[in-house]
Amino acid sequence: MGRLEARVALVTGGLRGIGRAIVDRFVAEGALVVIGDLDADAPGLDQAYAGRVGYVRLDVTSSADWSRCWTAAQARYGPVTILVNNAGTTRSGSIADTSDDDWRLVIDTNLFGPFAGCRLAVQAMAETGGVIVNIASARGRRPGPGQCADFA
Repeated sequence: MGRLEARVALVTGGLRGIGRAIVDRFVAEGALVVIGDLDADAPGLDQAYAGRVGYVRLDVTSSADWSRCWTAAQARYGPVTILVNNAGTTRSGSIADTSDDDWRLVIDTNLFGPFAGCRLAVQAMAETGGVIVNIASARGRRPGPGQCADFA
């Protein structure tokens, strides 16, 4: 038995990169995982993970999507007790060239997304308990040249 046996986790941005590595580790530790991601297609998850991983399309900038995703996760596996806010985005370019839409997308994805997920999780986990993990890039503390948040 793994440390996360029968725990239910929701991992945002879990189809690729760090998110996928988190999903792999959680499954290895016994968790049931729902991936919330923007990609419209997640082929082969049931076969690859023997039914231990599901997928729900999630735009983390939408409170309605968060509610729908959380409800779907619970319907599939039961109460969610682990939330990993991993989804994030960036846009390249100087601040002088950054559009309002690009700025809002970065802020809404990287700040509002985790807020909306935490708000929902805190309410849902009030009775069952649980864990929230928020992941952020080191670039949030120290932006580099060519990022839209950079003033260089």
